[in-house]
Amino acid sequence: MLSPAEIARRLGVSKRTVLRWIETGLLPAYRIGTLIRVHHEDFSTFLARHRTIPMAGESDDREK
Repeated sequence: MLSPAEIARRLGVSKRTVLRWIETGLLPAYRIGTLIRVHHEDFSTFLARHRTIPMAGESDDREK
């Protein structure tokens, strides 16, 4: 399971942004006592659903 801080580091966003995604239901999470955790599978699904597509003319290093 991943913490909001770990997800924020991986995505280069603030922890507050991750918590907002959780609060609005975009990212499923579980509370374990005072801890908030996200299953790896839920995180992978979130990434697949919210992946951004480069606009025409933008570089995409995956193609190189």
